[in-house]
Amino acid sequence: MSHSSYFKNNEITIEVTNNCSASCVMCPRELMTKPIERMTDEVWRKTVDDAFAHDIKVLDLCGYGDVFLDKDLFRKLDYAKSLNPEFHVYVSTTGAAMFPRKFEQTLEYIDTLKFSIYGTTKDVYEKMMEGCDFDKSMSNILDFLNFQAGSSSATWMIANYIVMEENAHQLQDWIDMWEPKMDEVYAWKPHNWVTARDYRDMSGKTQSSCGRPLDGPLNIASNGDAHVCCYDFNKVLTVGNIREQSIDEILSGEAMKFIQEKHRNNDFDGLICADCDQTTKDDSVLIYKSNPDRVVGMSNSSMYVYDTPVSTDSRVELRL
Repeated sequence: MSHSSYFKNNEITIEVTNNCSASCVMCPRELMTKPIERMTDEVWRKTVDDAFAHDIKVLDLCGYGDVFLDKDLFRKLDYAKSLNPEFHVYVSTTGAAMFPRKFEQTLEYIDTLKFSIYGTTKDVYEKMMEGCDFDKSMSNILDFLNFQAGSSSATWMIANYIVMEENAHQLQDWIDMWEPKMDEVYAWKPHNWVTARDYRDMSGKTQSSCGRPLDGPLNIASNGDAHVCCYDFNKVLTVGNIREQSIDEILSGEAMKFIQEKHRNNDFDGLICADCDQTTKDDSVLIYKSNPDRVVGMSNSSMYVYDTPVSTDSRVELRL
């Protein structure tokens, strides 16, 4: 196997679908111009084959959608695990579409599972996560936790809270509810999705590369487009397409080289990065963490890939 120096964090992000049942207040889905679609088996297999050839360790399925809305999710994961049973599969979900019939396969194929839960009561939760039914989501999540408790699965369970004006008063109740049930919980300030939102003030702050174009992970969209940033929900920084190119060809292409050179020089002129809060470091955005090793800048999916936590000395500089 070859292993590109690009993948310093050994991950690739694959968007199996950009469909989501939630329209969360902090998430600019109303500005998404891409059509709603699921990744075809052809694109999935090509992506996973290339990832396997590069000795990628982590398949991060957190694109701009909820993976459980892909009816072929477990068939895709079965193919990936048939290539490499040690692939670490990371998934983020609201739990809204994670019905009991999916529990067994979830434990079989998913290694890290992060739940986005932005309220402790029906009124706040449904205001924060429009389109999601509080009672249904809570039932799915709690039932899954009970199902997991009766199994030998080692799936790492995370709960995530985005703290905003609408739900800040429930933060402590949320911590008290979910910290005893999960392996890890954390709470963040919302970010700007480049220019789509205005939650973080960048004025007067020094900008430097977030590290994504230089260190990865490479992002593969549901249509096969390769792009450099998970916050680029409209895939403006597209550098190729996995249907027509190999990962090596994408990484060595002129589009990627151009963006990488700009980031090496902290020169974001002409890139959407010029207005992105991920180019500024702010440790205060992580409001609460139950895991003492969790730090601002650590890739969510990289922490428990191995038997022991990944050292923070080797983390990729991702600003969350």
